[in-house]
Amino acid sequence: MIKKILIINSYHKGFQWSDDVLKGMEDVFYNHPEITMNILYMDSKRINSKEYYAKLRELYKLQLKNQKHDLIVAVDKFAYDFLIEYYHELFTDEPILFTGLEQFDVKEIHAKGLDDRIYGVMEKRAIGDTIPLMAKMIPRLKKNHDY
Repeated sequence: MIKKILIINSYHKGFQWSDDVLKGMEDVFYNHPEITMNILYMDSKRINSKEYYAKLRELYKLQLKNQKHDLIVAVDKFAYDFLIEYYHELFTDEPILFTGLEQFDVKEIHAKGLDDRIYGVMEKRAIGDTIPLMAKMIPRLKKNHDY
């Protein structure tokens, strides 16, 4: 049975961070002929306005009409926010997997009626752990207060 995955990328082809995320998915999924992928690029680094997202919603409504996916992947915050905002217009009961979020609000998910559909991988910066590790790895590292 074919599994269909829709990936909505916040950015554009050529944006290294999301290209690396997509490459990782492609490396895994392309080895499984029972999985098909469709990638939509939002281009949110270059275009970011309510008007643009309203047009994008209309375009996706047309593109995704009568399609059912087994999983929707949101790559980074713009795609996640877009999916949360327009989920009920574009989809029925497909689960969403997000990646690249630094913050996640369970109340927002509950308010949108998506409690049982959202899963993800949080991005957490370990600054407090990194600084002592740097000092240990580079013991002669000096602080520069002349900035």
